[in-house]
Amino acid sequence: MPHRLLAALALPALVAACASRPTSTAAPGAPASAGAAAAAAVARPLGGLVGERVAVAPVQRLRVVDSTLAAGASSADVAGYLSGLDSAIAAAAAERSSAWVYAPTVSRTARRNPTYSPDVHRLAVSPLLAGRRLGPDNALPDPLASQLRTVVALNDARYVVVPAELRLEPAPSPARGRLVLRVALVDARASQLRWAGEIAAALGPAPAPALSPLAAATLATRFADLIAAP
Repeated sequence: MPHRLLAALALPALVAACASRPTSTAAPGAPASAGAAAAAAVARPLGGLVGERVAVAPVQRLRVVDSTLAAGASSADVAGYLSGLDSAIAAAAAERSSAWVYAPTVSRTARRNPTYSPDVHRLAVSPLLAGRRLGPDNALPDPLASQLRTVVALNDARYVVVPAELRLEPAPSPARGRLVLRVALVDARASQLRWAGEIAAALGPAPAPALSPLAAATLATRFADLIAAP
């Protein structure tokens, strides 16, 4: 099965969470405004780039931890679902930052430049996954570093947000399971990882549809919440 088409999923309700988030640096006794600003930075880790031109890559792949949660969907179904999730993220996040260049546009630009652009659906994202160690200053290795430099060059940006992996996994009872999206912010010109975190949503009860549009909408809203409040 192609790298992007690793499995299928379903989920109609949300349990939001962000991992690997910046922590507050406000000192005890600091003014309330400083503490509030630090808390806002944790809650909206992408909020400092609202007015910047930022490229958002397509969701790179789907990985299933428990295959019993993903029965019944074909590779074509998964490809269509990931594309739909890209579109849902673009629609939800554009309401928070219209200056960003979202995955559908990034994909079209790549198709118009096939000899120059990497396959933006098959980036070498392993260094961005949970548990991976990077070098000093969170420097990214090639080929990912050069791939992302090309992506931002084609889209007149400096930063790129990469939804590196969609992960379908078991969850504590009584939940049926959950879907987790790994998101990374990269300064592509400097080839540095600036932030990485995760958003999660609970699966609906069986027999929920395998490729739920509501699930995509839920994750898209959680993604947009990383940028700004509604």
